[in-house]
Amino acid sequence: MPAHALPDLNTGYITYRREILTNLKSENYRYCIGALYTLNGMLPETYQIEISTIRYNEITQQKLLATCKHCEIVSDYTNLKIVNTLLPLVEGMIIGKDHEKMWYCNNCHKYNKLSQTDLGKNVPIEPYFLKVVPKPPERRDGIVDRLHYKKNIENWVITFLIEVEHQMGKYRREYVPKGDRDEENMEMIDYGGEELDVIQEKLPI
Repeated sequence: MPAHALPDLNTGYITYRREILTNLKSENYRYCIGALYTLNGMLPETYQIEISTIRYNEITQQKLLATCKHCEIVSDYTNLKIVNTLLPLVEGMIIGKDHEKMWYCNNCHKYNKLSQTDLGKNVPIEPYFLKVVPKPPERRDGIVDRLHYKKNIENWVITFLIEVEHQMGKYRREYVPKGDRDEENMEMIDYGGEELDVIQEKLPI
């Protein structure tokens, strides 16, 4: 990477980041979106944030997981092959039913009783960076929708900005040659003061 690329990237980053936060305060969301797209486009393609609602939902959707008691492999509950199995006479008399639901583990090829299976949800541990954001929320008519839109678009802007900042930092760490880490190339971005307060106040829930 050319040595002059980092100062150029820093300059553009500071300019557009300031524009994003300024327009966020004044609720000029159209300019926020444009500045975010531009900032994302400044990054090399391998570091750019993907903008896809479908992909984002696939990653963030919580799934119910089942753990096999035999091999401890975790499986997606929706993919389990569940069968209604006839119980032995004595066991059926003890628990008071003739059948019990079982599921088959594709890893160890053994059956598990569904009633004795540990179930849980996959919840990402924060902070996490997905390298993908959904498309920006659309504004519709109506007072109620306008109130929801304000909250949703602000959360979207901050989420996108945080993702871009993470990729920007990753790009700098991975592509700055160790021999060229002088003060000019490694000039730190100013996160201080009022701009940082805006990010802290508007973090998505």
